[in-house]
Amino acid sequence: MGKMRGEMRVINFNIGLGWASSGVEYAQAYREKIFRNLPVEDYYVFLGMTKENMASMAKNIGIPSEKIIWVYNFFSDIALQEAKMNLAQVLLEYGVATEFVMEPRNKDIQVVNNKDRNEYLRVYFKKDLDLVERVELVSHGNLIRKDFYTSTRWMSEFYEPVDKKAKLTLREVYNEDRGIALAEIVNVADENLNTYLLDDRIYFNKAELIAEFVRRLQPTASDVLILDRATDIAEPILLNKEAAKTGFVVHAEHYSKNNTDDEHILWNNYYDYQFTNIDIFDFVITATELQKVKLSEQLEKYNNKIPKIYAIPVGALEQIKPVQERAENHFVTASRLASEKHIDLLVKAVGQVLKDGYDVSFDIYGEGSQRKMLEDLIRSLNVSENVKLLGHQNMASLYSKYGLYLTASKSEGFGLTLMEAVGDGLPIIGLDVPYGNQTFVVEAENGYLIPLSDDDEQVVKQLAGRIEEFLGMNDKTSFHQNSYRLAEAFTVEQLQKKWLDLFEELTNADTI
Repeated sequence: MGKMRGEMRVINFNIGLGWASSGVEYAQAYREKIFRNLPVEDYYVFLGMTKENMASMAKNIGIPSEKIIWVYNFFSDIALQEAKMNLAQVLLEYGVATEFVMEPRNKDIQVVNNKDRNEYLRVYFKKDLDLVERVELVSHGNLIRKDFYTSTRWMSEFYEPVDKKAKLTLREVYNEDRGIALAEIVNVADENLNTYLLDDRIYFNKAELIAEFVRRLQPTASDVLILDRATDIAEPILLNKEAAKTGFVVHAEHYSKNNTDDEHILWNNYYDYQFTNIDIFDFVITATELQKVKLSEQLEKYNNKIPKIYAIPVGALEQIKPVQERAENHFVTASRLASEKHIDLLVKAVGQVLKDGYDVSFDIYGEGSQRKMLEDLIRSLNVSENVKLLGHQNMASLYSKYGLYLTASKSEGFGLTLMEAVGDGLPIIGLDVPYGNQTFVVEAENGYLIPLSDDDEQVVKQLAGRIEEFLGMNDKTSFHQNSYRLAEAFTVEQLQKKWLDLFEELTNADTI
């Protein structure tokens, strides 16, 4: 990870990355695109363990693998890369001979069975390809080991049977010569207390390992460190950042409204450490101007501090795409299918609109734990012909098909899909909640905001009423045009200016 002359390193810290990534990871992917034409050298650090191929997941979310720094790969000389070995190459490592039986492949899993020795290999392939990502060794019904592959075996996990369950006890990360680059002895009770062996030195917990990791990054005064997540990782980073400028991003509601009064505030647990130690940080980033104002007032009132806070949206629009014709009675939402998103309220509202005689359709994009519940709800309301669950899709070319975006989330720190929707000129109907809805919806100009209520029936009734009001408009052009105008503040060019202003202020602070 070299540094080019004249370029600032911007190192963004996170914990995990997965196939069902949250808005934090997507915000980092947007940031990477924004930084591509800026004079910075940006990296994205992940400090947690994932059992999936990190390079593949980075590619899935849109961050080039060469910009990913993963603590579990960092100490090895094996490059971060996608799977490259086929089954025949991998099986050579296990001495698989003719007595092994190849079971039929089931999607991306194949079992290589040795019935005489009562053991088998369970092989996991890269999706839809013949390249191996992981092999599990099972003996006498017990999981013994998991081996992970790219161009070679780069990591193994060792398990022991405890109370008839496989318990992870040891993790080894390898070099090209199969020497051990990093060993992790697992504390079953608390993985933050795992022990690590690196270069013949023992690190007695995860914080010590992170501290060593940060030291090896060799941060300097020209570097900027950004914490997108900070739980359990902030302190070792701050203690070893040297003269680098350090800040954090607020990705969600930062306090509990119901547990805050005139004298005391209850910060969101994810930000409590940062706000308690606000003096250590050089800057704070919120996604909206509304949250910046609220947070500034609260830090001054409750902490007697006035930190540098910048409002920089976590997403950006590469272009604003005018649409000539659209189906005004065709509605859309894109979201994790999770309880806090309250997609069920939208389904019920659309069901009421259909019951009232309107010819409308509603497409729901996304996956999540509430899919089964939503499927059952759609069937029970007898709206299966009009309301569809369409799973994960690349939304870039889809918004233009629709006439209206619906949301029922009761908390939205920013709302990337809201930004994308207005970028395609969609009006929005949602709840009057901070901060995304209030940023992207101007009442009666490009949509409607419904008062927040604990009475779900009332919310459904008002959602349906506003949808019908929208449908009853003779000319919806002004709503679409107002969304386009609002979107102009969220283009890549506008966000590049905001980031450059931040970097310039941080640089100038050293000369004052």
